[in-house]
Amino acid sequence: MAIPNPQTDWQFEASASVTSDIDYRRAWKAYAIRKNIALFLLYSWVPLCFGLFWWSRLSIHQPLASLLVMAIWLSAAVAAIYWAGETRCPRCRRRYGALGHRKGDTNLTRGLFDKVCANCKLRKFEVIP
Repeated sequence: MAIPNPQTDWQFEASASVTSDIDYRRAWKAYAIRKNIALFLLYSWVPLCFGLFWWSRLSIHQPLASLLVMAIWLSAAVAAIYWAGETRCPRCRRRYGALGHRKGDTNLTRGLFDKVCANCKLRKFEVIP
């Protein structure tokens, strides 16, 4: 029988309660929302540029205003991609899509489309009871 140690037992109890109260579904839903916003902003940038170009050319005749809107949209897309990449793994709380943690992987296979956490090997959208 182990002798209770009041100096360290509270740390064990706190860490055990934190890991058992993880809501995986909510964490993965937040990740999916972040990823979808980032991809929407990124993939809609090209049609937005073409639309603003033609609208500026045919109607408003303000190319600088159109370029400003295109630059703001692109910067919002880059910020959203960074925001989605900063998603934390529900299990280990480290960055899920961190670049350069596994040897042999290129930057093209990492990030938003990563299927496994580089740190704790939790699969994407996996729910642990």
